[in-house]
Amino acid sequence: MKAEDIQSADDLGAWLKGLPEDQALRVAPQLAFRAAARVFPLWGSIETRSTTSRSDASSLPLLRAMCLQWIAFSDIQGLNKNVFRSCRKYVSEGVNGGFKIVRPAASNMLQTRAAVGNVIVSMIEQKHFDTIWRANDAIDHAAVEKNFIDISVVDPLRGDALFYSELELSNDSSETRLINFKLWPTQPPDWFTRADRETRAIWAEDPETWSFWERWWDGLISGTMPFPLELLREVVLIGDGIWRAGPKAVAERIAEVIDNFERLRLLEETRSIKDAIEEALPDGAASAFQRSHNNPPELIENADPPQQVLIIWAGLDQVEHELTKAKPDKSLLAEIAEWMKKALLAFLRKCGDWADKVVGALLVEVFSSGALSKLLSDLARYITGG
Repeated sequence: MKAEDIQSADDLGAWLKGLPEDQALRVAPQLAFRAAARVFPLWGSIETRSTTSRSDASSLPLLRAMCLQWIAFSDIQGLNKNVFRSCRKYVSEGVNGGFKIVRPAASNMLQTRAAVGNVIVSMIEQKHFDTIWRANDAIDHAAVEKNFIDISVVDPLRGDALFYSELELSNDSSETRLINFKLWPTQPPDWFTRADRETRAIWAEDPETWSFWERWWDGLISGTMPFPLELLREVVLIGDGIWRAGPKAVAERIAEVIDNFERLRLLEETRSIKDAIEEALPDGAASAFQRSHNNPPELIENADPPQQVLIIWAGLDQVEHELTKAKPDKSLLAEIAEWMKKALLAFLRKCGDWADKVVGALLVEVFSSGALSKLLSDLARYITGG
């Protein structure tokens, strides 16, 4: 069976079975994951405004399962079986709870929700073929409920299979992970766009609770994840008690995780720039700078380059000290960053007069590299929570 000949879920299974075992083990979970992700919005699209506040009706368990599986493709060693076991239980509870809010008369709605839930359960249980078959069931039920037409999970999976085959044939040295590419290589079908729009409308009613997940979902659709793998790992490792407390509790904990993650990243960034400056200074100059932290910011405009460097060094030292705290004083960081920015601009305006000196040239290179400007921009985002 060739990838281009896939016309049904059975054909897809035959194609997978015809691959070398190592390739099949690599691609089958990715295809299943993409099938599950494509039908995920159907869960949210059948919620109603009267039920969106109910934690048992939310899409949170499904999102957690997909995020966990996404991480597993890149970092299975950073997870353990207990994480998957607790997530499977949580998803099953969420799926069953999601049935409670459906009106008894709305049988198609109930079947759609049940089918989508089963897709996610199969995915997290690593039942790849079941996931794909059930994804077909989910969109069949949704087609009846939502009057969708031309609804199929097989066509995009055939596209995935073709794309994967091309990657293998090209001998691409990078890992051939389909999750790093657009969820829909071409234009998403109308049924997905409609369901996605309805899901986002629900999230938009409480953006503080759902903003992280919307950004994660955007990254999954585009193939460009906005969050580092290490951050997502910390999110999925949040304790079960918090997950069961509901979307708001999870959102609050995620905000704390992101804040701490950014703090530690900025601390590392600050120390890296300090190391670069210290290497560019003559022996003993750095320790002399550290003894001279009380230069007033008002001297910046008229300062000679060495004094501007001193001011920046002092600022980096204070930023480093503040970022070592679990709860940094962000107003203080904002003040420090502001006069560091002024010192940097003043230095860059005069650096041409200093660049002909050996030590000066090294410092000019450090300050002109953009690393310090990036740090100041990153600090501004951290301070404002952007």
